[in-house]
Amino acid sequence: MTLLRRAGLALCLALPAAASAQVADGDAAWTDGRLADARAAYERELAANPSSVRSLYRLAVLAGQAGELDSALVLLGRARGAEPDEPDVRLLEAQVLALAGRLDASVAKYDSLLALDPGRREARLGRARVLSWRGDLEGAAGGYRSILAQDAHDAEARVGLGQVYHWQGRDELARRQIDSALAIDPGNRTGREIGGALRAARRPQADVSLEWSSDSDENTTLTLGTGASVTAVPGVRLFGSAFAGRAEDPVREARRAGGEAGLTVARGRVQVTGAVGARRLSVDELFAAPRTGAVYRAGAGLRIGALTSLGLSYAHVPFDETARLVAEEHDLETLDLSLETALSDGTGISLGAGGAWVSDGNSRRSAVLGVTRTLARRFFVGALGRVLGYDARGAGYFSPSRFAVGEVRGGWRLAARQWDARLSGGVGAQQIKGLDAQPLWHLEARLGRKWGTLNVVEAFAGVTNSVGVTSGLGDEIEGYRYRSAGLRLRLGL
Repeated sequence: MTLLRRAGLALCLALPAAASAQVADGDAAWTDGRLADARAAYERELAANPSSVRSLYRLAVLAGQAGELDSALVLLGRARGAEPDEPDVRLLEAQVLALAGRLDASVAKYDSLLALDPGRREARLGRARVLSWRGDLEGAAGGYRSILAQDAHDAEARVGLGQVYHWQGRDELARRQIDSALAIDPGNRTGREIGGALRAARRPQADVSLEWSSDSDENTTLTLGTGASVTAVPGVRLFGSAFAGRAEDPVREARRAGGEAGLTVARGRVQVTGAVGARRLSVDELFAAPRTGAVYRAGAGLRIGALTSLGLSYAHVPFDETARLVAEEHDLETLDLSLETALSDGTGISLGAGGAWVSDGNSRRSAVLGVTRTLARRFFVGALGRVLGYDARGAGYFSPSRFAVGEVRGGWRLAARQWDARLSGGVGAQQIKGLDAQPLWHLEARLGRKWGTLNVVEAFAGVTNSVGVTSGLGDEIEGYRYRSAGLRLRLGL
């Protein structure tokens, strides 16, 4: 609640203090940082004087800091009822609405305040900030630039403009704004964070991963991977990766190794990626001779505002998820289209559609829709629907004529200082055409630790009974289990 802390703790409220002893006690405790004592004094004042605007305002600040945004809005509504034109109350109400994800309502509140006081800096800054969160980056940039036209030394406006440029993919312009802001205010926390992220994005990075999976059909994989990337020139990043591992089932063991190299080019809102490589695949000679398969892929992304993005990707790879598939010597081509967007109330929507073509002449169609809503900052709920189907039954891979999934999901996430923990799960139903529907569930846990700007180590584990997670099984649902776990490390060099 940094925004509310700045509004309520770092700034002195301009409301006139009442003569009440309870308000005086609350103000003294507030000034000393004894917020529990201040809360108690203001609550005593409200018991005697329900229209005490100062008490309502500061209790709203405390409720907002505790994440009780609905309670804060109720208190602010009461304060506005007592003093309809009090600008500080209207300003805080706009800020709380933004933190609650009600971005349209927040902009409307800022507009009404600015209609009464067009020059109020905090309202102009807040409105520009909320416009950027809502995805109106041009409107946000215009708002920040109008503030800077009046005061070129406004560090917060420069930080805001730099962040908008960053979201637009204009990182050179973003760096100039952030550098100027930090020259004015070296202690600006948001500016330092954005500046660190911009510098980190240009630094070389390396990562290492170890991943394991196993299912109830006795398919097991173990893979060790590594990769690195570096910025060649602004907007162009080179990367490479390599991996080695093995896959087993009850009758065979396969070995997999390979690598790829490529680059990502970012220009404004557009990002394009391409890579080429190869994989060396071998299995017991009884089943197939060793072979080398080509790998090549390309993708393009378009960012529409801060909250929406489109993606298109193509890939050609060996179809080698299991030991049996290595022996079958199939190749796979995929083409996928995706849309990711976030609504002003904190709801995220994901849409996807795709096709796949197997070198044995088979093909697949798929579509997915996911909706997620964040609740109370640390909890999220959502739903997912997915359908896929193959033209024919393929040898060695899951290929139903139609497979459908419907699932409700939820979870909890805690990001505290260097630690990031996430626990999620879902329940629903899955059905292969021609068979009865069966229950579907999954559980996943992640725990990560960050240090510096880029460095992250993360462990994860999950289990599910969804038959759609792998390609190495027949058309069976009942009793199926898929388990996975791993460790990932990313370092900034």
